[in-house]
Amino acid sequence: MSKRNTFRPTVGDMLEDRAVPTGFGGIAGIGQTAATAAVRQAFQAFERQYATDVRNVLYGTGGPSTTTRAAFDTAVSNDLTTLTNAVNTALASNPTVAAQSTRRSPARARIRSSPS
Repeated sequence: MSKRNTFRPTVGDMLEDRAVPTGFGGIAGIGQTAATAAVRQAFQAFERQYATDVRNVLYGTGGPSTTTRAAFDTAVSNDLTTLTNAVNTALASNPTVAAQSTRRSPARARIRSSPS
């Protein structure tokens, strides 16, 4: 019978350190959890819409062309605006983030869409 190679720590053995993230800047709480879920949902919705835009707008007529690329760029720009608004709304609903945003300038407290 072969012996299993398993590690069984004994008293005094050093175990590896683990980093456990707790959220935005180490701040945990019910509001943070709801905000995190809302931000995650916003990014998932953006990813779904982006995939739909690639399939239906960019490759909808068989392949990319100058016309479909322009329409695709417009669709993605709209998707990014929707994502930005959803993330800003989610973060504004978090009392901790809202309190921090009053201490900083509004331009730095919000996610800004890229210039078009």
